[in-house]
Formats: sequence, C-alpha cells, structure tokens
Amino acid sequence: MGGLETLDGRIAGDGDLVVAVVHEGSRETANQAAATLRAMDPIRGHPLRAIILDAGTLDSYQGTPLGAVFVASVGLGGQRLRAWSEELRVLVFSPFSGDVEAGAVARIHVSDQILPFLNLVQARRAGVRFKPFLLRVAHRHE
Repeated sequence: MGGLETLDGRIAGDGDLVVAVVHEGSRETANQAAATLRAMDPIRGHPLRAIILDAGTLDSYQGTPLGAVFVASVGLGGQRLRAWSEELRVLVFSPFSGDVEAGAVARIHVSDQILPFLNLVQARRAGVRFKPFLLRVAHRHE
C-alpha cells in the first residue's frame, strides 16, 4: 500500500487504513493474516486496521472505505477478484500463484529477488495507481 500513488479516499474517518482480509471457509488463515497486518507499522502515518470478512460479505460490501483487500483463501476465483477491485476501487492483493493473472491487482513475485508482481491492466480498471519507483522494480503481468 505504501507504493500507491495516493491514499485519498481510502482513509477511514478515524484516520486508519482499513484492510479487509477476505476468506472462504475456515477463518484460521484470515485470523493469522489479520494479526500480521495489525502488527505492521503505519503507512504514511495511518495505522492499519484489519477486518475479517467472508467472501460473500465482501461481494456486497457497503461499509467503511477500504485501503486494500488481502486474499486469505486460495481459489476465490478471478471474477470475484476483478469485481472487488473494480467495484470497491481498491488494491486486491493475493499471495496465491495465478491470482494476479486471474484478476488480483498485486502479489509478491519471488525469484532471485523478492519483488511486487502487478497486474497493471487490472490496476487501471480499479483506479489504483502506483508510484513510479514501484513500477520500476515490479514484475508485471502482461
């Protein structure tokens, strides 16, 4: 999220950046991911507030503006990933292989280096813009 060009409109009323940790089925992995996010340093002065939502709830989410969506369950499907990013106008991050190609905006690319892996077409659809420094180092899905 620190690589986003702007956080305007993504800040909750209390100044927090809200990250929805989305899951389907068991909450165990979502609980672990949320705990890790809560322990992170603030991003540009905004503390992270992780909320856990099941995928069905996120499908019709109308709550506090989200700073990002973190996918905590494998196999949620490209259509859902694309819909969440476009309808919520938010960065959808998935750690799972194949999800960027399927419609998530970002994940980590691991080779001889650890780099961000970005789907720039989906980012544009979602209205998510990244800072130039991140674009220079990122692995890109074409």
